[in-house]
Amino acid sequence: PAPDRGHSAWLQAWANFFTTFSTHGFPLAFGILLPFYGYVPLLGHSAAAVTVIGSLSLGAPFLASRLVERLLAAGYFRYVFHGGSLGLVGALVGSSFCTSLGCFLATEGVLVALTGSCVFCTGVLVLQTYFENNAGRAMSVGAAGASVGGVVYTVLTQQLLPVIGLHWTLRALSLV
Repeated sequence: PAPDRGHSAWLQAWANFFTTFSTHGFPLAFGILLPFYGYVPLLGHSAAAVTVIGSLSLGAPFLASRLVERLLAAGYFRYVFHGGSLGLVGALVGSSFCTSLGCFLATEGVLVALTGSCVFCTGVLVLQTYFENNAGRAMSVGAAGASVGGVVYTVLTQQLLPVIGLHWTLRALSLV
């Protein structure tokens, strides 16, 4: 379709909304999880050490974007997007079985970051091909997904943690 026109262009903007919802929403809700990591046996680390998990999951996707960009330029779009989507769910489910800081760092920190970068970068790349004049509006629709995702994940986490505990909350969040 022609740029800036048609339902398919704006459907791509809303698809980008949901990619940023899922890739940025969970890391933005990390602050709610932080007190519960102290209750996981075997962690036994300071709060400062545990906050590295949230820092990695939120910041590392932007560092990984260079690698993802090269994979996309090489023509691996579908593999990157679908692999990233499955990997993101797998990383969250995997983190629900963790009992050590190293495991949480690997799953929530590194894997969520890398797979989130795969999903996020492909969403932004596709969106750029559909818009010229309304690119700012379309990108703002996509960017709003991060804020909405942060609120939804935070509220869900806050409600689920006291009822079902950390591990089952992480499993439930992987379904969102």
